[in-house]
Amino acid sequence: MNTRTMQSAVSGAETTVAGDAASAAGSAPPVRVLILTGANNHDWKATTPVLRELFDRCPRFQVVDVIDDPATLDSGKLATCDVVVSNWSAYPEMTRRWGTTAEKAFVDFISSGKGFVVFHAASATCQDWPEFQQLVALTWKLDHTAHGSFHTFKVAITDRDHPITQGMQDFWTTDELWHNMANLSDRPVRALAQVWSEPDFNGTNKFEPVLIPTVLGRGRGLNLVLGHDAHAMLNVGWRTIMLRGTEWAATGPELAFEPRLALAGGRDGLDAFRTLIRGAPAHLQPGGWLLLEHGHTQGPDIRALLRQAGFTEITTTPDLAGRPRVSEGRRGAGG
Repeated sequence: MNTRTMQSAVSGAETTVAGDAASAAGSAPPVRVLILTGANNHDWKATTPVLRELFDRCPRFQVVDVIDDPATLDSGKLATCDVVVSNWSAYPEMTRRWGTTAEKAFVDFISSGKGFVVFHAASATCQDWPEFQQLVALTWKLDHTAHGSFHTFKVAITDRDHPITQGMQDFWTTDELWHNMANLSDRPVRALAQVWSEPDFNGTNKFEPVLIPTVLGRGRGLNLVLGHDAHAMLNVGWRTIMLRGTEWAATGPELAFEPRLALAGGRDGLDAFRTLIRGAPAHLQPGGWLLLEHGHTQGPDIRALLRQAGFTEITTTPDLAGRPRVSEGRRGAGG
């Protein structure tokens, strides 16, 4: 399945999420987002458009600017937004690079009650800037932090009372998991979600934090450690956390909407799959294939849903650890 097909398959669930946002937010003004990009040791040219499209598709948000160089930030530019979402990193250069004007404007902006969100490699920078490290909480430490092989794993929600993860179920994703990240601030780390780092994939044989909220003055920060590439960013759980986390960072504890489908998945955890399977034929040519990642115990249920929807040649494929993790079916000629 190519990226276009995967995006089409995800769109059914996201339509429900966006609908919840539009109806629940009501007359609330949109959350104004400024995206930082332009440098990263990961493929920012591919991931920044995915990030922007995610916000553009949700009526709760308005992208007001995309900036390629954080050194150009000043109080005027920051006055146009409520939250800065960063896909920027100078790695392997770990010292501060923004300049005094941008740094002061940014700290004043956050401290006044605004928000800052980083994902994946965007935390691996500015390690001699105390306020930045307080906001990201954890960072990549050279010759200490590492990652295992790219693989599929379960993201376990550890705090279901926080506004970002309230009511959210554990979910599966295929991504790059960092381990032994470093806390360079003097603040304790509170993880809302964690992942078991599998020794079979060169992991640490322990849980690693992947979602950390922080505070600076009256403002809020969020470090979403996942999101290595554009494919990983299509995961519904990742996208739900990014949307809810960005709103929380911008506005505080009361969120204007709850994307119920992506959070809960229904009583049996299959509602998102039902939506995807039901909507997939509209995006597939006759004979086209639909591939679905799922929990290793959900294969029989997914295959049954595919059969009920008229798909044929239905199979489930194991991942590298031998667990049944991807089910596929082919659209019939008249489906």
